[in-house]
Amino acid sequence: VMFGVATVQQTGTRAPESVIADGRPFALGEGRVLVYFYDPMCMHCDQAARAMAKYPWKSDVRIVVVPTKDQQFAAAFLRDTGLRAATTLEQDRLRQVFEFRDPPYGVALKDGRQVASLRTFNAEEPLAELRRLGWVE
Repeated sequence: VMFGVATVQQTGTRAPESVIADGRPFALGEGRVLVYFYDPMCMHCDQAARAMAKYPWKSDVRIVVVPTKDQQFAAAFLRDTGLRAATTLEQDRLRQVFEFRDPPYGVALKDGRQVASLRTFNAEEPLAELRRLGWVE
């Protein structure tokens, strides 16, 4: 019965089951995953990543980042911002599922389904939304 209730209550856009990140499969369909789309040359994206690097993330939240251009700078972006994340280059595939105009943009996934879109990155957000979801302390 509980399985049936859980299945009926599943809402939100369904993510692909996995992507290739850092050269190996990265499951999007299991647990809590933050997908962060960014432009490595964008200062707003950089500031957002630096802020997220300092969030008190719950231990089961995994982050995968998606450079929307200048993919050759992805590793330097993570190094410079301090954000601990895997990198996928499957931008086109993910943008077909999660449509947005410009980065920074984030998608909070739980068991492969979108539970929140993160469109605002400033002093309050997305920290407040992630707290509401129980993803950060």
